[in-house]
Amino acid sequence: MIVSLLLFVAVAILKWILSILPSLPSMPKAITDVLDFLHTFLGSMFGFVVHIYGVPLVFVVVSLLVSIFLFNQGYMVAVWILKRIRLWR
Repeated sequence: MIVSLLLFVAVAILKWILSILPSLPSMPKAITDVLDFLHTFLGSMFGFVVHIYGVPLVFVVVSLLVSIFLFNQGYMVAVWILKRIRLWR
């Protein structure tokens, strides 16, 4: 509830600031073409990678990343506790 309220307020403030500004000119055609190319290229590469590796590998990689992150946090907590009881230098 609080998060949605803060998000609503942020969007309202952003809309208010953008309404004060004069209308912005359109982007040049060259920049639009480059951005469209990058969007298409990255989208197709992601599809290619997912097609080759598949969903089970994604699950394994995500679970490994989460376990490494949690191990690091657990290590920090264990070291903090050992420092508090003066068993770690």
